[in-house]
Amino acid sequence: MSTKQDGETKTVLRNLLILLLIFYFSMYIVCLISAAALGEFGEGGSFSGETGWFNAGYLPFWHSDCGVGEGDLALAVWLGQVLAQVALLAAIFLIVRSTLHAWDYSVTVSFLHFCLTCVVTQSAPATWQWWVTTVVCTLLVSVASELMCYFLIDLREIEKN
Repeated sequence: MSTKQDGETKTVLRNLLILLLIFYFSMYIVCLISAAALGEFGEGGSFSGETGWFNAGYLPFWHSDCGVGEGDLALAVWLGQVLAQVALLAAIFLIVRSTLHAWDYSVTVSFLHFCLTCVVTQSAPATWQWWVTTVVCTLLVSVASELMCYFLIDLREIEKN
């Protein structure tokens, strides 16, 4: 059950900051590991030597090539986005622990990711793969986190008569 403290601005901002840090940390880690495993740091890859045209710091925000079948860099970015949403699901369950607020945190983190993506890349995402992945993952995380909080936390707090 939610408590009075769950809705306080200080608590909401603290939880949101923690969720954003977990989201981006997991996204950076998955993107870097995926890019390395797919050979993007090797000879002729996107990050190699003086011919490297891409900064690894942009990986979580890269939207020009995103998706399966679009190349190795696109696959690494897509995997990072999907697995960061899975990490967000677990973080919402462990940190927020409120059925009423679970969907709100999921949508807020995804909206902030969209805003940061636009700021960092100086363009709005235009590929359908990025939009479909973002919208579907946000919906799934919203519903799953709400159901997890409801069934695994709220129902356990109800005393049986």
